[in-house]
Amino acid sequence: MTLTSAGCAAADALSQVRLVVGEDLNIHTMNGKGDEFHEVVLRRKTGGTQRGALWDAYFQPSLAPDGGAVACIRFRNYTRLSSNDPALLPRQSSEIVIFHPGRTGKRATQVVYSVPGEAGVVYRLSSPIWSHDGRALFFVVGSRVLAYSLDTAETETVAELPSRVFAGFSEVDNAGTYLSLSRDGEHIFALLTEVAPIAYSIWRIRWATRAVAKLWGGPWFGSHSGRFDQPFPPELDDAAIEALFGSREFPVLAPRFSADRRYYFFVKRRPGFFGRLWVAGYDREARREFTVRTLDRGLLWK
Repeated sequence: MTLTSAGCAAADALSQVRLVVGEDLNIHTMNGKGDEFHEVVLRRKTGGTQRGALWDAYFQPSLAPDGGAVACIRFRNYTRLSSNDPALLPRQSSEIVIFHPGRTGKRATQVVYSVPGEAGVVYRLSSPIWSHDGRALFFVVGSRVLAYSLDTAETETVAELPSRVFAGFSEVDNAGTYLSLSRDGEHIFALLTEVAPIAYSIWRIRWATRAVAKLWGGPWFGSHSGRFDQPFPPELDDAAIEALFGSREFPVLAPRFSADRRYYFFVKRRPGFFGRLWVAGYDREARREFTVRTLDRGLLWK
């Protein structure tokens, strides 16, 4: 499950912040207090095989800065199986789509980019995020970072990374690899996977000029449950750490900020017996963590 945010923080800041969350292949919006939980789009069963059901499923949502549109990944005829029946491949595709909830009373859908099905469950699209002005959408395709312009409806490459670098997709969340914008909106920071012997790398991309710099590469220094038990690599400056991890004093995975950057939001999970999955937030002024909304509970959560 993933989330992002838009809105302004004021006296009753959390009620004004808007979030979008992916929950079990569906997408919903809510505010920073966990209220006003509304449907954007629900997964749709499209058929079945002898081994399991097929779905049009939705992952990694991102809310436009004005709150009027949601971008995400849609997997057509998705299956949770680790490998697909080759006969399914002509029916499958991965897509970057934009939803416009409530436009003229209907949910308008816009397909931005599409990749046809391929052998095995392979996810080549990842991490759509909006520019600060809401006029561009950035995402990963294989080893490239692309930008889609809402004004021209054209897609162009803003970074061509080495072929060994890619975004690892997860049906659960985007906390393993992801993109995030700098505070000024001029740089994209990317946490990506690399083929062994290097496990991860971090990149800075000035998207207007296509300037690309590798900031760090090496074994992972945190944990995918969101805890950081080692110091940050010295190659990472404050701008990279804020964009990718929220802050030095309270680092998390895949933070999503309120417009004034006072708050950021993230996913937490407690595996094992009586497990729990929830959205949490951090108040940078008060230096406190808080719970936003529980999304799932289970007797045994993996």
